[in-house]
Amino acid sequence: MTFDEPELMMPITLLVHNEGSTKAFGVRAEVAFQFQEKDTIFKATEPYLSVSVPDVIRDESVNDPIRMTIETLITGREVDALEEAKMDFYVFGEITYEDVFGFRRKTPFRFLWSVEEYSEIDRSQQFYKTWENRSPLST
Repeated sequence: MTFDEPELMMPITLLVHNEGSTKAFGVRAEVAFQFQEKDTIFKATEPYLSVSVPDVIRDESVNDPIRMTIETLITGREVDALEEAKMDFYVFGEITYEDVFGFRRKTPFRFLWSVEEYSEIDRSQQFYKTWENRSPLST
């Protein structure tokens, strides 16, 4: 008899807002998740998944961003590797839209779940966790 490794659902919320002074039309979003060895150069290998977003995003969204909640399955082994700072985990993708002048634009994004090890005064092992924005420039 064999047992599959248990998987956990990991929800991730991305906040999307329009920083421009006009509406964005035909908005589309794609996202991917990727684990890779710690401190290696990022190279996207996972396929994008379409994410539901409003077709039009107004400039008022700066103060009231659109919430995109996405989920992925991860294994207990992957959770342990992240907690022990042995693996990197990226959430990346792109948002495409048409501006008010009819030009097609693309905003790529990439976030790294960063786990940094540090020691407390009592020498107990602790980990500091945060999302690092590693996004390339928009076009």
